[in-house]
Amino acid sequence: SWSGPVFCVLESSVVAANAQDQIGVVCFHPQYATPDGSTWPGFGHMHSVPRLEEWYNAHYEIEPKPSSAVVADDADAISADARNVESEDQSTDTLAATPASDDAPAPDTSLETVDTAQPAKSQPPATAACPVLSTSDIAAGGAWQRRTPHATINVLRAEQLAAAESRRATQKLYATNIDKFINQIGNSQLEKDLLREQSIAKPAAASGAGKLEP
Repeated sequence: SWSGPVFCVLESSVVAANAQDQIGVVCFHPQYATPDGSTWPGFGHMHSVPRLEEWYNAHYEIEPKPSSAVVADDADAISADARNVESEDQSTDTLAATPASDDAPAPDTSLETVDTAQPAKSQPPATAACPVLSTSDIAAGGAWQRRTPHATINVLRAEQLAAAESRRATQKLYATNIDKFINQIGNSQLEKDLLREQSIAKPAAASGAGKLEP
């Protein structure tokens, strides 16, 4: 519920300053949920579950399940700026007043990068090490890429996001991240780690450390 007014104020301020093509955001939250693709989630969010599922299955050569769902992916809902710049030339996280139609996929907002200097290695078909994942597992794998101990909004310059995007292979990045989080680490361990990180500052707060005397 906090995100509604915060995002509204942030977006309104950027639009008022005519800085839509200069400012980008990346959103994080301890209970972050991956958009399901039925509606446009707003700027700064993770790619939708159907898009992530498509990328994971393609990367690990898994036969996709038939689907006729219409996906309103966050990366496709970018509008042209005041100078009519084509949407495919904009950063996914660049603030825009209104979303446009989803003609072609655009990069998402995460700033993780991969080393493109090394030659790409061929990926094996789905095996015990790269199993078929359920839609809920894909959603969890996307969510863990945006979960932090505390709610966070990174406000960045658009050129920083563009530089990060130029150094990564987007589909491979998200597919391998999902594999790492779900197949190698697991939801249970990730949840424990998140709770541990959230509790780090609690003892000091509970003891009244730093409290001013009247």
